[in-house]
Amino acid sequence: MKAFYVILSILILSEATVLRTKENLAKNVTLDKYGFQPLCASCTGLITVASFILKFDVSEPVVLEFATIICKLFAKQPWAVCDGISSQFRDEFFYVFRRLANESPSQICGIILPDCADPTDPSEAGWKVDLPPKPKRKRVMKPKRPKISSPSQNLNILQLTDLHVDFEYKYPSEANCDDPVCCRISVADPKTASGYWGSVGKCDIPYWTVENMLSHINKTHLIDMVIMTGDYINHVDWEYSIEEHLSVLRKLHHLVQSTFPTTPIYWALGNHEGVPVNSFAPHTVDERFWPTWLYKEFQAMNTPWLSEGSDDSLLKRGSYSTQVMDGLKLISLNTGF
Repeated sequence: MKAFYVILSILILSEATVLRTKENLAKNVTLDKYGFQPLCASCTGLITVASFILKFDVSEPVVLEFATIICKLFAKQPWAVCDGISSQFRDEFFYVFRRLANESPSQICGIILPDCADPTDPSEAGWKVDLPPKPKRKRVMKPKRPKISSPSQNLNILQLTDLHVDFEYKYPSEANCDDPVCCRISVADPKTASGYWGSVGKCDIPYWTVENMLSHINKTHLIDMVIMTGDYINHVDWEYSIEEHLSVLRKLHHLVQSTFPTTPIYWALGNHEGVPVNSFAPHTVDERFWPTWLYKEFQAMNTPWLSEGSDDSLLKRGSYSTQVMDGLKLISLNTGF
Protein backbone atom coordinates (compact mmCIF):
# COMPACT_ATOMS: atom_id res chain seq x y z
CA MET A 1 0.00 0.00 0.00
CA LYS A 2 2.88 2.35 0.80
CA ALA A 3 4.34 1.69 -2.63
CA PHE A 4 1.04 2.77 -4.18
CA TYR A 5 1.13 6.15 -2.43
CA VAL A 6 4.79 6.64 -3.28
CA ILE A 7 4.10 6.01 -6.99
CA LEU A 8 1.06 8.28 -6.87
CA SER A 9 3.07 11.07 -5.25
CA ILE A 10 5.80 10.78 -7.86
CA LEU A 11 3.20 10.99 -10.62
CA ILE A 12 1.64 14.10 -9.12
CA LEU A 13 4.95 15.85 -8.56
CA SER A 14 6.32 14.95 -11.96
CA GLU A 15 3.23 16.20 -13.76
CA ALA A 16 2.67 19.20 -11.52
CA THR A 17 6.09 20.53 -12.38
CA VAL A 18 5.15 20.67 -16.07
CA LEU A 19 3.44 24.00 -15.54
CA ARG A 20 3.09 27.15 -17.56
CA THR A 21 6.03 29.49 -17.50
CA LYS A 22 5.49 32.90 -15.96
CA GLU A 23 5.59 34.46 -19.41
CA ASN A 24 2.90 32.16 -20.77
CA LEU A 25 0.41 32.62 -17.96
CA ALA A 26 -2.36 35.16 -17.81
CA LYS A 27 -1.28 38.39 -16.14
CA ASN A 28 -3.84 38.13 -13.34
CA VAL A 29 -2.83 34.63 -12.19
CA THR A 30 -1.67 34.43 -8.55
CA LEU A 31 2.04 33.71 -8.03
CA ASP A 32 3.83 33.24 -4.73
CA LYS A 33 7.24 34.77 -3.97
CA TYR A 34 8.97 31.84 -5.65
CA GLY A 35 7.04 32.28 -8.91
CA PHE A 36 4.89 29.22 -8.16
CA GLN A 37 1.23 29.05 -9.26
CA PRO A 38 -0.79 27.26 -6.53
CA LEU A 39 -4.06 27.18 -8.47
CA CYS A 40 -2.56 25.79 -11.65
CA ALA A 41 -0.32 23.35 -9.77
CA SER A 42 -3.28 22.05 -7.76
CA CYS A 43 -5.35 21.65 -10.89
CA THR A 44 -2.58 19.79 -12.71
CA GLY A 45 -2.08 17.51 -9.72
CA LEU A 46 -5.78 16.71 -9.46
CA ILE A 47 -6.02 15.98 -13.17
CA THR A 48 -3.04 13.64 -12.86
CA VAL A 49 -4.65 11.80 -9.96
CA ALA A 50 -7.97 11.56 -11.80
CA SER A 51 -6.20 10.25 -14.90
CA PHE A 52 -4.45 7.60 -12.83
CA ILE A 53 -7.68 6.52 -11.14
CA LEU A 54 -9.57 6.37 -14.44
CA LYS A 55 -7.18 3.74 -15.71
CA PHE A 56 -9.33 1.38 -13.68
CA ASP A 57 -12.69 0.89 -15.43
CA VAL A 58 -14.52 0.45 -12.13
CA SER A 59 -14.02 4.15 -11.43
CA GLU A 60 -16.16 5.38 -14.34
CA PRO A 61 -19.54 4.88 -12.61
CA VAL A 62 -18.22 6.80 -9.60
CA VAL A 63 -17.17 9.73 -11.79
CA LEU A 64 -20.54 9.72 -13.56
CA GLU A 65 -22.39 9.69 -10.26
CA PHE A 66 -20.27 12.60 -9.06
CA ALA A 67 -21.02 14.52 -12.28
CA THR A 68 -24.74 13.87 -11.80
CA ILE A 69 -24.60 15.22 -8.25
CA ILE A 70 -22.72 18.34 -9.38
CA CYS A 71 -25.34 18.89 -12.08
CA LYS A 72 -28.15 18.57 -9.56
CA LEU A 73 -26.56 20.88 -6.98
CA PHE A 74 -25.17 23.62 -9.21
CA ALA A 75 -27.24 23.47 -12.41
CA LYS A 76 -30.33 22.77 -10.27
CA GLN A 77 -31.83 20.36 -12.77
CA PRO A 78 -34.01 17.30 -12.01
CA TRP A 79 -32.21 14.01 -11.37
CA ALA A 80 -33.53 12.51 -14.60
CA VAL A 81 -32.05 15.36 -16.63
CA CYS A 82 -28.65 15.24 -14.91
CA ASP A 83 -28.44 11.46 -15.10
CA GLY A 84 -29.41 11.54 -18.77
CA ILE A 85 -26.83 14.18 -19.69
CA SER A 86 -24.08 12.32 -17.82
CA SER A 87 -24.93 9.12 -19.65
CA GLN A 88 -25.18 10.91 -23.02
CA PHE A 89 -21.64 12.29 -22.85
CA ARG A 90 -20.04 9.39 -21.00
CA ASP A 91 -18.01 7.90 -23.85
CA GLU A 92 -16.97 11.27 -25.31
CA PHE A 93 -15.94 12.67 -21.93
CA PHE A 94 -13.75 9.75 -20.91
CA TYR A 95 -12.19 9.52 -24.37
CA VAL A 96 -11.24 13.22 -24.46
CA PHE A 97 -10.18 13.34 -20.81
CA ARG A 98 -7.90 10.30 -21.03
CA ARG A 99 -6.35 11.51 -24.25
CA LEU A 100 -5.58 14.99 -22.94
CA ALA A 101 -4.57 13.83 -19.47
CA ASN A 102 -2.01 11.42 -20.90
CA GLU A 103 -0.51 14.06 -23.18
CA SER A 104 -0.66 17.16 -21.00
CA PRO A 105 -2.67 17.51 -17.76
CA SER A 106 -1.89 21.22 -17.68
CA GLN A 107 -3.69 21.63 -21.00
CA ILE A 108 -6.94 20.49 -19.39
CA CYS A 109 -6.43 23.09 -16.67
CA GLY A 110 -5.89 25.69 -19.38
CA ILE A 111 -9.24 24.76 -20.90
CA ILE A 112 -11.28 24.89 -17.70
CA LEU A 113 -9.33 27.64 -15.90
CA PRO A 114 -8.66 30.73 -18.05
CA ASP A 115 -6.06 31.98 -15.54
CA CYS A 116 -3.96 28.89 -16.21
CA ALA A 117 -4.30 28.99 -19.97
CA ASP A 118 -1.40 29.35 -22.34
CA PRO A 119 -2.22 32.37 -24.54
CA THR A 120 -0.19 30.82 -27.38
CA ASP A 121 -2.28 27.62 -27.46
CA PRO A 122 -5.45 27.96 -29.62
CA SER A 123 -7.10 24.98 -27.88
CA GLU A 124 -7.18 26.73 -24.50
CA ALA A 125 -9.37 29.41 -23.00
CA GLY A 126 -6.69 32.10 -22.91
CA TRP A 127 -5.64 32.09 -26.56
CA LYS A 128 -4.87 35.61 -27.71
CA VAL A 129 -4.02 36.90 -31.15
CA ASP A 130 -2.45 40.31 -31.55
CA LEU A 131 -4.10 42.07 -34.46
CA PRO A 132 -2.45 44.85 -36.44
CA PRO A 133 -3.97 48.33 -36.24
CA LYS A 134 -6.99 48.90 -38.39
CA PRO A 135 -5.87 50.25 -41.76
CA LYS A 136 -7.24 53.51 -43.02
CA ARG A 137 -9.40 52.94 -46.03
CA LYS A 138 -10.32 55.35 -48.74
CA ARG A 139 -14.00 55.74 -49.38
CA VAL A 140 -14.93 54.04 -52.62
CA MET A 141 -18.23 54.61 -54.35
CA LYS A 142 -19.89 51.27 -54.94
CA PRO A 143 -21.63 50.79 -58.27
CA LYS A 144 -25.39 50.53 -58.03
CA ARG A 145 -26.83 47.10 -58.56
CA PRO A 146 -29.27 46.76 -61.43
CA LYS A 147 -32.87 46.43 -60.30
CA ILE A 148 -34.70 43.24 -61.15
CA SER A 149 -37.85 44.38 -62.83
CA SER A 150 -39.15 41.17 -64.34
CA PRO A 151 -41.06 38.90 -61.91
CA SER A 152 -39.82 35.90 -63.88
CA GLN A 153 -36.33 36.52 -62.49
CA ASN A 154 -37.46 36.15 -58.88
CA LEU A 155 -37.47 32.93 -56.90
CA ASN A 156 -39.90 32.18 -54.09
CA ILE A 157 -37.78 30.33 -51.53
CA LEU A 158 -39.24 28.87 -48.37
CA GLN A 159 -36.73 28.62 -45.53
CA LEU A 160 -37.67 26.81 -42.33
CA THR A 161 -35.27 26.65 -39.42
CA ASP A 162 -35.23 25.50 -35.79
CA LEU A 163 -38.56 23.70 -35.91
CA HIS A 164 -37.69 21.55 -32.86
CA VAL A 165 -40.73 19.35 -33.40
CA ASP A 166 -41.92 17.46 -30.33
CA PHE A 167 -43.78 14.28 -31.24
CA GLU A 168 -44.53 13.81 -27.53
CA TYR A 169 -46.38 17.14 -27.23
CA LYS A 170 -49.58 16.68 -25.22
CA TYR A 171 -52.76 18.73 -25.12
CA PRO A 172 -53.87 19.59 -22.54
CA SER A 173 -50.71 19.55 -20.46
CA GLU A 174 -48.66 21.67 -18.07
CA ALA A 175 -46.73 24.42 -19.89
CA ASN A 176 -44.79 25.60 -16.84
CA CYS A 177 -43.27 22.51 -15.25
CA ASP A 178 -40.04 21.89 -13.32
CA ASP A 179 -38.30 20.20 -16.26
CA PRO A 180 -36.36 22.14 -18.93
CA VAL A 181 -39.01 21.11 -21.50
CA CYS A 182 -42.72 20.98 -20.72
CA CYS A 183 -46.03 20.16 -22.47
CA ARG A 184 -45.14 16.46 -22.59
CA ILE A 185 -47.33 14.96 -19.86
CA SER A 186 -51.12 15.04 -20.04
CA VAL A 187 -52.69 16.85 -17.10
CA ALA A 188 -56.44 17.18 -16.52
CA ASP A 189 -56.24 20.51 -14.67
CA PRO A 190 -52.90 22.21 -15.45
CA LYS A 191 -51.89 25.44 -13.67
CA THR A 192 -50.57 26.86 -16.94
CA ALA A 193 -52.36 25.10 -19.76
CA SER A 194 -50.61 24.33 -23.01
CA GLY A 195 -52.08 25.62 -26.24
CA TYR A 196 -53.31 23.28 -28.94
CA TRP A 197 -51.04 24.77 -31.61
CA GLY A 198 -48.15 25.38 -29.24
CA SER A 199 -47.16 27.30 -26.13
CA VAL A 200 -44.87 30.22 -25.42
CA GLY A 201 -42.32 29.19 -22.81
CA LYS A 202 -40.58 25.89 -22.17
CA CYS A 203 -42.41 23.87 -24.83
CA ASP A 204 -41.46 22.74 -28.31
CA ILE A 205 -43.87 22.78 -31.23
CA PRO A 206 -46.33 19.91 -31.87
CA TYR A 207 -46.16 17.95 -35.10
CA TRP A 208 -49.67 18.89 -36.20
CA THR A 209 -48.75 22.59 -36.13
CA VAL A 210 -45.91 22.01 -38.58
CA GLU A 211 -48.21 19.90 -40.72
CA ASN A 212 -50.88 22.60 -40.79
CA MET A 213 -48.33 25.34 -41.48
CA LEU A 214 -46.86 23.53 -44.47
CA SER A 215 -50.30 22.81 -45.87
CA HIS A 216 -51.25 26.49 -45.57
CA ILE A 217 -48.03 27.63 -47.26
CA ASN A 218 -48.56 25.20 -50.11
CA LYS A 219 -52.11 26.45 -50.68
CA THR A 220 -51.31 30.15 -50.53
CA HIS A 221 -47.84 30.43 -52.10
CA LEU A 222 -46.03 29.21 -55.18
CA ILE A 223 -42.73 27.86 -53.83
CA ASP A 224 -39.76 27.34 -56.15
CA MET A 225 -37.36 25.93 -53.57
CA VAL A 226 -37.43 24.77 -49.94
CA ILE A 227 -34.41 25.15 -47.66
CA MET A 228 -34.52 23.34 -44.32
CA THR A 229 -31.75 24.77 -42.15
CA GLY A 230 -31.43 22.49 -39.17
CA ASP A 231 -32.54 21.82 -35.60
CA TYR A 232 -35.51 19.58 -36.31
CA ILE A 233 -35.19 17.62 -33.05
CA ASN A 234 -36.80 18.61 -29.74
CA HIS A 235 -34.86 20.12 -26.83
CA VAL A 236 -35.08 17.01 -24.63
CA ASP A 237 -31.39 16.40 -25.23
CA TRP A 238 -30.88 14.23 -22.13
CA GLU A 239 -32.99 11.53 -23.82
CA TYR A 240 -31.46 11.69 -27.30
CA SER A 241 -30.89 8.48 -29.22
CA ILE A 242 -29.92 7.62 -32.77
CA GLU A 243 -33.14 5.66 -33.25
CA GLU A 244 -35.32 8.59 -32.17
CA HIS A 245 -33.43 11.05 -34.36
CA LEU A 246 -33.76 8.87 -37.44
CA SER A 247 -37.47 8.44 -36.79
CA VAL A 248 -38.04 12.20 -36.47
CA LEU A 249 -35.97 13.03 -39.55
CA ARG A 250 -37.79 10.47 -41.68
CA LYS A 251 -41.22 11.66 -40.56
CA LEU A 252 -40.35 15.29 -41.29
CA HIS A 253 -38.79 14.40 -44.62
CA HIS A 254 -41.92 12.51 -45.63
CA LEU A 255 -44.13 15.42 -44.55
CA VAL A 256 -42.19 18.10 -46.44
CA GLN A 257 -41.69 15.87 -49.48
CA SER A 258 -45.39 14.98 -49.70
CA THR A 259 -46.40 18.64 -49.29
CA PHE A 260 -44.03 19.83 -52.04
CA PRO A 261 -43.63 16.70 -54.22
CA THR A 262 -42.08 18.43 -57.25
CA THR A 263 -40.15 21.18 -55.45
CA PRO A 264 -36.39 20.96 -54.80
CA ILE A 265 -35.80 20.54 -51.06
CA TYR A 266 -32.39 21.01 -49.45
CA TRP A 267 -31.66 19.90 -45.90
CA ALA A 268 -28.92 21.24 -43.62
CA LEU A 269 -27.70 20.05 -40.23
CA GLY A 270 -28.24 21.79 -36.90
CA ASN A 271 -26.50 21.22 -33.58
CA HIS A 272 -29.48 19.29 -32.18
CA GLU A 273 -29.18 16.62 -34.85
CA GLY A 274 -26.07 15.26 -33.13
CA VAL A 275 -26.20 12.42 -30.61
CA PRO A 276 -25.19 13.57 -28.05
CA VAL A 277 -26.25 17.13 -28.78
CA ASN A 278 -23.55 19.22 -30.53
CA SER A 279 -21.57 16.06 -31.29
CA PHE A 280 -20.01 16.00 -34.78
CA ALA A 281 -16.70 14.27 -34.23
CA PRO A 282 -13.88 14.95 -36.71
CA HIS A 283 -11.98 12.15 -38.40
CA THR A 284 -9.01 12.65 -36.08
CA VAL A 285 -10.78 10.69 -33.33
CA ASP A 286 -11.90 7.07 -33.11
CA GLU A 287 -14.32 6.03 -35.84
CA ARG A 288 -16.92 4.96 -33.27
CA PHE A 289 -17.60 8.66 -32.60
CA TRP A 290 -18.18 9.62 -36.23
CA PRO A 291 -21.83 10.52 -36.99
CA THR A 292 -21.76 8.53 -40.23
CA TRP A 293 -25.33 7.34 -39.62
CA LEU A 294 -26.50 10.98 -39.65
CA TYR A 295 -24.59 11.97 -42.78
CA LYS A 296 -25.98 8.95 -44.64
CA GLU A 297 -29.50 9.91 -43.62
CA PHE A 298 -29.05 13.47 -44.88
CA GLN A 299 -27.62 12.15 -48.10
CA ALA A 300 -30.83 10.19 -48.63
CA MET A 301 -32.97 13.19 -47.65
CA ASN A 302 -31.24 15.47 -50.18
CA THR A 303 -31.53 12.99 -53.03
CA PRO A 304 -32.20 13.60 -55.93
CA TRP A 305 -31.44 17.33 -55.75
CA LEU A 306 -27.68 17.18 -55.20
CA SER A 307 -25.39 17.69 -58.16
CA GLU A 308 -22.65 15.19 -59.00
CA GLY A 309 -19.81 15.12 -56.48
CA SER A 310 -21.78 16.59 -53.57
CA ASP A 311 -22.18 13.22 -51.86
CA ASP A 312 -18.50 12.88 -50.96
CA SER A 313 -18.43 16.06 -48.88
CA LEU A 314 -21.79 15.32 -47.27
CA LEU A 315 -20.76 11.83 -46.18
CA LYS A 316 -17.44 13.08 -44.83
CA ARG A 317 -18.41 16.17 -42.80
CA GLY A 318 -22.13 16.84 -43.25
CA SER A 319 -21.71 19.81 -45.58
CA TYR A 320 -22.12 20.15 -49.32
CA SER A 321 -22.44 22.50 -52.27
CA THR A 322 -24.70 21.91 -55.23
CA GLN A 323 -25.63 23.65 -58.45
CA VAL A 324 -29.25 24.74 -58.10
CA MET A 325 -29.48 26.25 -61.57
CA ASP A 326 -27.30 28.14 -64.03
CA GLY A 327 -25.56 30.92 -62.13
CA LEU A 328 -26.77 29.83 -58.69
CA LYS A 329 -24.98 27.51 -56.28
CA LEU A 330 -26.23 26.50 -52.83
CA ILE A 331 -23.65 25.93 -50.07
CA SER A 332 -24.65 24.11 -46.89
CA LEU A 333 -22.18 24.24 -43.97
CA ASN A 334 -22.10 21.93 -40.99
CA THR A 335 -20.73 24.45 -38.49
CA GLY A 336 -20.71 21.83 -35.74
CA PHE A 337 -18.01 19.78 -37.49
